[in-house]
Amino acid sequence: MAYHEKVLNDPAGTKRKVLAALGRGWIMEEHVKMRMFERLISDDDIKNAIRLGRVLSEEIHEDPPRLRYRIEGPAKPGVTVVVSFTSKGRLNIITAWRR
Repeated sequence: MAYHEKVLNDPAGTKRKVLAALGRGWIMEEHVKMRMFERLISDDDIKNAIRLGRVLSEEIHEDPPRLRYRIEGPAKPGVTVVVSFTSKGRLNIITAWRR
């Protein structure tokens, strides 16, 4: 899977968009559901990472083509989340892991 990562020009603006999308709802890909189970990550861990964390980078993926954002949550519980936006403006949770 090819992708290109870049540092964001406006991380605060991206964070506002992520929080707005979270307010409209979220969906989880099957991949993240499996990883959350394996890594003992709860829905609350995901929400807290998104709400309290910082957007580190934007990744441009080629397959399927979409922008993804890596969000690093607070040190406790130390969860990093990768998200994208759905066509309906909701948040798509792609994967998560503990640091």
